Amino acid sequence: MGCDKVICGMCGTEMEIMQVSPCILCGTEIEHILRCREKLFSFDALDGEVLCDSCFSEFNGGTDPKLLGFPTSEFDVASLLVSMPWRELTPAPRPEYGYGCPKCRNSLKRQQLALSNARKYGGVLSDY
Repeated sequence: MGCDKVICGMCGTEMEIMQVSPCILCGTEIEHILRCREKLFSFDALDGEVLCDSCFSEFNGGTDPKLLGFPTSEFDVASLLVSMPWRELTPAPRPEYGYGCPKCRNSLKRQQLALSNARKYGGVLSDY
């Protein structure tokens, strides 16, 4: 019985087991997390998933909400995030091993959250 391959939904590359950031958007980009330069927050609106303060601030105009399965580029993710309970994680969690894409730095956790959000909010995953 063989193992199933995990394929990145963004670029089609086979994912590998590697260190993955606790931040759902950082994916396999862990350098700033390892240097402890980011605060990390858990958001109920993201099913308890974590964003670093840099990625959270990017939702005010930088990050396309469709990346996380929300329906349109105009979807106000920042307002949704702060309208539901959230908390700072202290001490901040460290990177863990999980599936990540060596090409585009996506993580399996992000793909799973995007699918969940697309189902909840009517997003279309084929947009990315």
